[in-house]
Amino acid sequence: MHALHDGARAAEVAGLLGARLGSLISLDLPVAPGFVIGTAAWQLARLLGESWELPATVAEEVRDALDELDGDLLTVRAAPALPGAAASPPWATPAERLEAVLESIARHAAVPTAVIVQAHAEGLPPSGHGRAFTRDPLRGTVWPVGEFRSGRCVMTLDGLSRWTPAAGLQLRAALSRVESLQRGVSEVSFTLEAGRLWIDDARPARHSRVAAERIADAGLTPAPAACPGS
Repeated sequence: MHALHDGARAAEVAGLLGARLGSLISLDLPVAPGFVIGTAAWQLARLLGESWELPATVAEEVRDALDELDGDLLTVRAAPALPGAAASPPWATPAERLEAVLESIARHAAVPTAVIVQAHAEGLPPSGHGRAFTRDPLRGTVWPVGEFRSGRCVMTLDGLSRWTPAAGLQLRAALSRVESLQRGVSEVSFTLEAGRLWIDDARPARHSRVAAERIADAGLTPAPAACPGS
């Protein structure tokens, strides 16, 4: 087990999500505090089968880490080391979610899988979750697009910038840095907690042939797949 902000780890150790978060942290982008239970736990489960349990020393570290996380809510996500494995389901409490995810991984995960635990807080407005593309995946224009949801309210990124200009500027700066890191159109999920920005994930995005041509003209590297029907 290791803290997310202790340094980047390879996907073979921290899973694909853990590795992506490590890369974002290396760019000084805002990533919520948390920790990773690495793929070694999955590998141990493969060896021990039904008798597998989280080693006592690791279980104690996990309990201590859960106590130290400063947040009202915790997210628990599975992080496969290879494409194709699924994310974790929601559960009642952080400890129960974590226990259920670890048990599910031990029994069912077909590829080496890690677990990411992060702290979040119940913030006053503006708070919510959003998804953004670093540039338009259909037209390839440089202005980012996406949406933000706060309760029942849904708004564009432009609407978000009008509602909370500081968070809008911070998000656009983060999107620019993500595109520089991945050198192509990227899909970024993010959270606002009382106006504070957290980047939850960033991955290459599918895009059209038109967008691919503009990306190539900009000197970036197009993702291999295009949007269906493009």
